[in-house]
Amino acid sequence: CNSSYDWFSLSSAKIYYPLGYESRVFSKNFIFTSQTPHLIDSVMDLMDCREYMLTFPMVEECQPFDEDIVVYKICGKWFATIIFSRPETIAVKCNPDRAILLRDEYSAITPAWHFNKRHWNDLNVGMLPDDVVRRELRHSYFTVIKKNVAPKSLREELLLIASDSGLYDDAILPE
Repeated sequence: CNSSYDWFSLSSAKIYYPLGYESRVFSKNFIFTSQTPHLIDSVMDLMDCREYMLTFPMVEECQPFDEDIVVYKICGKWFATIIFSRPETIAVKCNPDRAILLRDEYSAITPAWHFNKRHWNDLNVGMLPDDVVRRELRHSYFTVIKKNVAPKSLREELLLIASDSGLYDDAILPE
């Protein structure tokens, strides 16, 4: 073990992380939100994310560029993108103020690569609890509907369809 690293042993699993880093994620099974690691109950992978997004009403999956990039749309507007050359990472649209708060709270959420950093986040799904990933996928879907789908009548119809299917946006927005 490198001397610049420290380790914890929880439930017979060893976790190594650089000394001095407090808000970092370093393992699929543990998340560091403070100096104390917390066990993650369940972790999604990209195929779980894909299957979950395809349950959203009227979602379209396409590959407009090449086989490496998959885009998820609602009414022709992007709300998520998977780039397979970036393992375990999915780009999602986000409220700009909320995006900053999420990046401060989770080291596995960063400004999206090759996207507008104000409106898009990258989620490292292998290092986030599945409830966080699901919440952010829903938030992205609803953000696009509310901000990018026109006309208003179509937007309202989509929100009603989503509500009828039991889908909701439970993301807390900053005031």
